[in-house]
Formats: sequence, structure tokens, C-alpha cells
Amino acid sequence: MSIKDCLAKVLYHPIRWYNLYQIKKIYHGSLELERISLCDLGRTLVVAPHVDDETIGMGALMGKINYDVLYMTDSGKGLKGSAEVRKQEGKNLHALLKCGKIYFLDGENMNLQKDESRLKKELEEILPQYDSIFTVSYIDNHPDHRQTTKIIADLMPKGKIYLYEVSNLLPFQLINTYYPMDEEDFLLKKQLYDCFPSQSTMDFSIFQDLNRGKGSMLDVAGAEFFRKISSERLKEEIKDFGDTIEERYPYRIGNQRNFYKTLRNERP
Repeated sequence: MSIKDCLAKVLYHPIRWYNLYQIKKIYHGSLELERISLCDLGRTLVVAPHVDDETIGMGALMGKINYDVLYMTDSGKGLKGSAEVRKQEGKNLHALLKCGKIYFLDGENMNLQKDESRLKKELEEILPQYDSIFTVSYIDNHPDHRQTTKIIADLMPKGKIYLYEVSNLLPFQLINTYYPMDEEDFLLKKQLYDCFPSQSTMDFSIFQDLNRGKGSMLDVAGAEFFRKISSERLKEEIKDFGDTIEERYPYRIGNQRNFYKTLRNERP
């Protein structure tokens, strides 16, 4: 273990206390949002660039709905066998949640553009089957996340699109719907994170802390935030942001230790 890792372990609790203070500052005040109506979702597809993205963004909501899930990339890390390990973790996750169908499209991790034409052809057959699509926000530092949602926006001719948060937070003015979490939801989400032992660099507690902070704005125990949007409007917003996302949001949320970096991206 490196000196840096040792220090991070020793200082974990002080770092987390500091992050909780910062999260409280981010989510001060109140926010008026529409609660997601589960009965209005219809047939639902959850799209995730990688195994675990869906859980970070909407794990509690997934525990309450019937859904199918689609993974855009092979979720590999460039290491032999890692894609197979992460696929199995995804299967374990959705067996726990009793979801419907699982699609693995196996785009190349960190290089989705290489497989874009094939992915679009497959998605053209899949997407029209669904009334509601959940996909990661385009305001996200990870290139696979942005590319995933750009492809969905280009292909989705009708139906509702919901954007969920993963590596970066949605600006307040773009959030319009939420799912309220109770203590049972927090326990479920913790169990879901346990499905990903290969994610040794991720500290999922930072996302749990953020869920708590979001709930404080709505006077509930916790919350998952979304942007409900039409495909036409989504395409316009992606075009407006252009290629500036990485410049505007240079850091990703990933663990307690590095969260201080992402505070430069997020709301004061």
C-alpha cells in the first residue's frame, strides 16, 4: 500500500466529515420538483454505459419498478478478464432486483465511437419497444457517459427520457423530477453496491452521502434526482454545450478522498 493510500485510510473519517459539511452547503435551501410517477413510466429501459452507473444514479428507483437494462460498453478496464467479471457483477445485481431482460452491447470501454454504427443499428431495434428511457446525464466528465446519451438522443423518436446523475451533478435549474428515498431504500442501495467488488477505486459512500443531501432539500430521508426531457430538447441542450463539458467539469465524483476536486465543478 502506498503512503498516499495509507494516509487516505487513516484520514477517511475526517475526510468524510469534511465532505458531509460541503454536501450540506451544496444542498442548502429547498427545491420544488415533481415526484416520479411510477405508474406512468410504462415499459422502462435503463441504459448504462458501464456496470454500476445505473446503481449510482437510480438504484433505489430500480428497486421499485419493472425494467429492462442495457449496457453500452463491455465495462472492461483494459485488463484480461475484467469485462467478464463486471458482466457477472451486473447479472448478480439484476438477479437481486429481479429485472427483466439484460442487453450487453459490448462497445469498447473508453472508445464508444469506434463501435457507434453497430451500436446504433442494434439500438434502433431495441429503443422503440419502450415508453420510458433512463440514461446518464450528458453533463458528465466521462466520455462514454456523454456519448451514450448523445446516441440515445439521436435515436429516440418518441417516449420519455430521464437523465440520472453519475460522475457529476446536474445543475439545479435542469433537475425537474425526483424519487424520494426512505431508510429501506438506503439499505437496498448499500446492498446493491456490494455487488461490485471489482470496483476497488470507487467509494460508493460518497454517493450515499449525496443522496442524503438531496433529500434534505425536499424534506425526505434521501433522494435521487433526474431531468425528464424530450429527445428534441435533449439534442438541443447537447448541441448548446458542445465540446465544453470536460473543460467545465474537469473532475469526476468517485470516492471520498477525491471529492474535494469535484467541488470546483459543482454548485457553491
